[in-house]
Amino acid sequence: MNKLDGKIALVSGSGRGIGQCIALKLAREGARVVINDLDEGPALETLEILKSAGSDALACVGSVVQPGFAERFIATAVDAWGVPENHHQQPQATPGTTSSRK
Repeated sequence: MNKLDGKIALVSGSGRGIGQCIALKLAREGARVVINDLDEGPALETLEILKSAGSDALACVGSVVQPGFAERFIATAVDAWGVPENHHQQPQATPGTTSSRK
């Protein structure tokens, strides 16, 4: 039995990088994972990695800063599995945006 068997996790920014690593680790520990990325391609690639490893996973593509997205992200998990126990938000900065400037 894994530590997170039966738990539900939402991981934003999980299409690549640290967010993807977190999603993979949660899945290896038994969590059902809803991955998210702004771009569909990376989100679907991470989804395929998780499913190929036998993990229970879904993808929800979109921007966490868009109105209504948080509700859709959570509803993806709730509709499939129930109330999530864990949410990890992987902050990202896009070159040229205020959040990435010093």
